[in-house]
Amino acid sequence: MANNPTPAEITALWTAKQQEFVESRRRIRLIRQWLAHKVEPEVPSEFMTQADTRVKLAFPITTSLHTIAVMARKRPLLKRTPLGSGMAPSTRASKLERWANGCLTELEGQSGAIWKPLVASLFNQGECAVLAYPLMAHWEEFPEFDAEDPPARYQRDNKDRSPDEAGSHFRLDGKRTKAAYDNFTSDWKAHRIPLVVRVVPAEQCLPQFGPGMRLDGLLIRSAYTEDQLTDRGYAWVGGKSHPGPGRTDNDSGGTGMARSVILMEYWHRGGVCYYAGEPHYGPGGDLTSFKAYDETTRNHGAAEIDLQREFGINRLLACYAYGSHYPDEENPDFRGVPFLYPFLSQVQGAQNLMTAKIAHTWRWAYGGIGVEPMENAPPELLMEDGHPRQVSIPPMTAVVLPGRAVPLVHPGTAPEVDQSVAFLLNDVRGEMPQQGAFGGAGASSGHDRSLIRAHLEDAYGMVLGDPDDYSGAIGVWRWLGTTLVECATKIAETQGHSVPVYTSTDVADGQRRDYAEMTQDLADGLFDLTAYYPNAEGENLPWAQLLAEWTLQELIPHQQFLEKGLGDQSPERTIVDIQTEKFLFKTPQGQQILAEMVAEALGGQREQEQYKLQQQGLMTQDGTPTAALGGLAQGGGQGQLTGTAPGNPAQSALGGIIAGGLGGGPARADAMATMNGRPA
Repeated sequence: MANNPTPAEITALWTAKQQEFVESRRRIRLIRQWLAHKVEPEVPSEFMTQADTRVKLAFPITTSLHTIAVMARKRPLLKRTPLGSGMAPSTRASKLERWANGCLTELEGQSGAIWKPLVASLFNQGECAVLAYPLMAHWEEFPEFDAEDPPARYQRDNKDRSPDEAGSHFRLDGKRTKAAYDNFTSDWKAHRIPLVVRVVPAEQCLPQFGPGMRLDGLLIRSAYTEDQLTDRGYAWVGGKSHPGPGRTDNDSGGTGMARSVILMEYWHRGGVCYYAGEPHYGPGGDLTSFKAYDETTRNHGAAEIDLQREFGINRLLACYAYGSHYPDEENPDFRGVPFLYPFLSQVQGAQNLMTAKIAHTWRWAYGGIGVEPMENAPPELLMEDGHPRQVSIPPMTAVVLPGRAVPLVHPGTAPEVDQSVAFLLNDVRGEMPQQGAFGGAGASSGHDRSLIRAHLEDAYGMVLGDPDDYSGAIGVWRWLGTTLVECATKIAETQGHSVPVYTSTDVADGQRRDYAEMTQDLADGLFDLTAYYPNAEGENLPWAQLLAEWTLQELIPHQQFLEKGLGDQSPERTIVDIQTEKFLFKTPQGQQILAEMVAEALGGQREQEQYKLQQQGLMTQDGTPTAALGGLAQGGGQGQLTGTAPGNPAQSALGGIIAGGLGGGPARADAMATMNGRPA
């Protein structure tokens, strides 16, 4: 197909591709019905007439929610391998990593979550599409700067003061004014990143595969209103007075009667073609024809973005990912497998049987009292108006009955009902994630829970994926990082503006906001990144215990234990902190520095002298000279008082981890394991 197809060609392509994904989309629609709790039990009508006793099992919904929460609890990080040896390539790689990770974080804050919808789509539906592309509409209102008459918000004097701060003494300084403008625009650009990432559900798109399941094109059909499209950077010929797509003729200026507009997108190598218009559907809900509005334009130009011409990007800015799937299946209609799909017939059977059983219970479980007539009893005692007499038995009342009272109890359903329900549910639960992975029963220690969660991630490895072959969620994350770096680099080359983002860096007192810029030469012409899961603190206790033992035996560096065993993202700083503590708490010089710092913080001369005497062992805590007690306290007056020997935090932490790994510290192991639920 041509890169700029007509509406008729797009309609024909969509119709043809729909036939290739009939079973795939049917499975996904069925899964969505179950997750929306809209699948009713199927039982004979006489059961349903007894009462509204429908039973809908909850665990298809809760299992999906819990599993996604566990798998998406931590987000991967992007890493750049330095291109060469030495400090310069490492510094460049570090800057690129900070920009890529910060960009994805800021994009989630700018336009919504990316990671969790990605994991949910791959788990629940088995497949989805992902887009990453530049959108310069975010910078269309870029603040201008006039050096001859700069706006008041940027004006500064030679002391970097604004006119309000300097008052009548203000004298404009051009250099500082330009610097104020640059700072403002950098912040402005960082809050309007000209990049977009979209996770597109499988039901809204159709991939166009080439040989070897290579993605050659992507069709997307989505519904908007005209106002929503305008907010996303689209423009309409005629302006607001034009009753174009999304508006009725009598509502040309408001939004209250805005109708749905179908936006058709065809993503191809080096560009994308858009059409907005009115769809026509067949009886089954399939698109039969599509009439594009004549006024379909974007930014008053053709309904096509030529990424090659505008940015120099000559590749498809879309990928199509699979969760659980058959890697050897090249028919896309049968490739993806939604997680719940294999269980649906068993769940439906158990739901039907339980509904019928409860309806039966409602009808027959509340028995009454029957009367076995006495022999030769008069008919008038047994009959009333030609029908068997019914006798009401009030409580605490003696009633004369024409025979012996017999309790009426139904024998219940056949045992095969309970056996069938148990078989169906046990078969399903045997393949579902263990409750221990969600904090329930099944784990006796922190180690057990860590291993259960590790096995859960292994079992759903196709969903989480492998960065080496761009599969699953982590493979998509790597693709996103690589694509965003390329797009930002091309923006910097063609637009003359670097693309800044804000990043967060862990520091000793929490987090610090930093600023990273993608310049046209930062990536050095190579955009490839890799993705990995950082270990959360205490996430894998057995592995941490093993690394701790190797560290004590000096088989591996301490930095490797901190980084891979404890999930420390800044091991170098931690090592410096540990050595600082050793110096301060275990050496006389460090003790002296601490004493001077504490004495200075005390403020008063007398308090400082008392503290120094206490540290020298010449005075007790209540101010009594130790000489008055018969001599100096243990320690000879040099060093610390009795009972004040400082501990070794690093050695204690290491020993605690080993004890937890060996089972000697179950409380610590459990406490550490609970940290797995915290986002990385």
